[in-house]
Amino acid sequence: MTNTKNKLKAIILFISLPILLISVLSNRQPDFENSQEIWVITDVHFLSNELSDESPLFKGMIEDGDGKNLLIQDEILRGLLSEIERKRPAALLITGDITFNGEKKSHRKFARILKSIESMGTEVYVIPGNHDLLNPWARTFKGGVVSGTATISPDEFRSIYRKFGYDKALSRDKETLSYLIEPLPGLQVLMLNSCIYANNLVYGIPQPGGRITPSTKKWITESIAGSAEKKIVAALHHSVLEHNRVVSDGYTIEESTEVADFFTELGITSFLTGHIHIQDIVNVEKSNGAVLRDISTNALSVYPHNYGIIWHAENGWHYRAESLVQGGPFDEDFRNSAEDFFIGSSNRLIWKFLGDGNYTEEELNAMSTLFARANLNFFSGNESLNSTEIRAEDLELFYKEDNGFLSSYLESILEDHGPGDQETSL
Repeated sequence: MTNTKNKLKAIILFISLPILLISVLSNRQPDFENSQEIWVITDVHFLSNELSDESPLFKGMIEDGDGKNLLIQDEILRGLLSEIERKRPAALLITGDITFNGEKKSHRKFARILKSIESMGTEVYVIPGNHDLLNPWARTFKGGVVSGTATISPDEFRSIYRKFGYDKALSRDKETLSYLIEPLPGLQVLMLNSCIYANNLVYGIPQPGGRITPSTKKWITESIAGSAEKKIVAALHHSVLEHNRVVSDGYTIEESTEVADFFTELGITSFLTGHIHIQDIVNVEKSNGAVLRDISTNALSVYPHNYGIIWHAENGWHYRAESLVQGGPFDEDFRNSAEDFFIGSSNRLIWKFLGDGNYTEEELNAMSTLFARANLNFFSGNESLNSTEIRAEDLELFYKEDNGFLSSYLESILEDHGPGDQETSL
């Protein structure tokens, strides 16, 4: 039962496999007068082309995997660079899971891509995700053979990405890979390493959960002591507030209530997060009247391949989501194929995990179609559509399954009880 539940969770969480990219260099000088936006991406899950090929094994892993469209990842990343070159944001924040599984070659290749972004005048700041460090799952996929490859340590992460945050920090946490920046005047961002990885190699798996240690809390308090006039936002891989009651364990930070209270006391009420891969905004009002906002940006590696934009207006700082595929430099055929891949992934996974049960072909077709539509809305930040597109009686087939995970999950996304998921104030 536990194995089945874990497999079904994999359908929802879409956590894995990326591919390659060719970096784009630019010699044009940045237009700093117009560089007043900060962009946010997360869960790139980059896999260097040195570690993969187009073998049937690798292609099969993509097509039968958990939703990342690795067949177009180099186009997605080239499209991101094209948009950065065209729109010239002041900064790009990357909130973890830079690589597929912490491969050293992937980190080094991605750092070269970030160098090309900075050559356009956009400052880059990174923090690790749970896939990025001391990862025993680091693999190559070449010639139909899967084999191990080198991963990296925290010190190596700091060395590889020192030009993309650590050398430019206002303050650095001595105990973790956390640091403080001010990417635009008046806005400071705590780039927080929330990941737990010290025992990964012992356990044989990358630990999914996250925490803020006491020493890091002490550093946070000290590092922002002179920033009373600044807007301060925390960026981290794990959610501070729960985004979904069914999909929470390992995704919401440990002792989340205490962590939220800690930030509230410091006047920090907005969090830029990833890990769960969905486009979703959650608000929680605390007893003192403060409203906390946890903004999960959809994974760049998963449809609709979003990035977030932060900007300042007369009434304060704001965030909105943009789809790189739907609004970026891609034609209609590309956009449609990207959406079809996401839908197809959901369809195939339903058949894979439920196809040997007590369902007829007609029932499985109906279930996979419904599941794909609901998931598409959820991951793209259009969860509110599920309340009009899906009826309660449509879920009856899912109640036949033994452990009830899928039906509970679908119930949890039929309505969006929070604010809209595309835009919010900070």
